[in-house]
Amino acid sequence: MAGFELINSIIIVATLFVIFGIFLFFDLFKRNERYGYLAYIVALIPINVLWFLQVDVLGVYLVLFILWIFCLLRDLYGVTKEKKEINDVVLYLILAIIIQLTLTAILPESIDTMKTNTTPYWFFYLPDTYTSVFGLESWVNPTMMFAFRVTASLLIGLVIVPLLVDLKGED
Repeated sequence: MAGFELINSIIIVATLFVIFGIFLFFDLFKRNERYGYLAYIVALIPINVLWFLQVDVLGVYLVLFILWIFCLLRDLYGVTKEKKEINDVVLYLILAIIIQLTLTAILPESIDTMKTNTTPYWFFYLPDTYTSVFGLESWVNPTMMFAFRVTASLLIGLVIVPLLVDLKGED
């Protein structure tokens, strides 16, 4: 029976990633609609399903940040083509972050298995990666932690640098 559950889980997650891909490449359809920005929010669906399926929580956030980086690269290319505004890009990214934080408060309270390797900060269950003496927890893979740090830094850089360039251009 466990084999069928694994196959079903893989099919569901793959389908959700395909749906994310449709939103990611929505601009290729030349519809002149702004549904492509929803890719930031749609990325949360397969990520939280992976979290529900007991995938390593740090790996889940690593994949989420990679998906958001793909969205940012797509949108920053659109900003250079003067079709998109950086303010809209940041707005949808911040909206997705707020929704994810809300989900981290709600889902672990409903599904106890999602509390694994997380710690509550106020109401939000975020990855618990450090010990009380700032060493890595025993469950943390150091390579994955390094990849997570690099990805988070790249994500922040892809948001801040275009904003600074946009502010400089308004003078």
